[in-house]
Amino acid sequence: VNGDVRYAPPSAVQNTFPALLYTDGRETFVVEGANLGRPYVDGCSDASCSATGPVIAIDGRACVVTQSNHTHATCRAPEGEGTGLALTVAVADQLVTAGFTLDYFPPTVSS
Repeated sequence: VNGDVRYAPPSAVQNTFPALLYTDGRETFVVEGANLGRPYVDGCSDASCSATGPVIAIDGRACVVTQSNHTHATCRAPEGEGTGLALTVAVADQLVTAGFTLDYFPPTVSS
């Protein structure tokens, strides 16, 4: 043993809400998984929490994480468009692509 401590990588198993995201980035959504890091608390200053949450991105565009714990992360989607977009979660130096994709609402035309 060389003294290195390794943690299990994060996993993201499902998006619990919503089914479609608004293109203007106002939507928050919850990712359920495992090993999402210590609870995120803005301004954390002790070992029970983290001052930075997991890094969550949709198609490479970062979300704003508003809260997280070991099994759930809530974040505000970035502005975007498209369907079948990959969601990635990074905790420390461990990156995983979720087992699901996300979709933005399609455009609409008003007469």
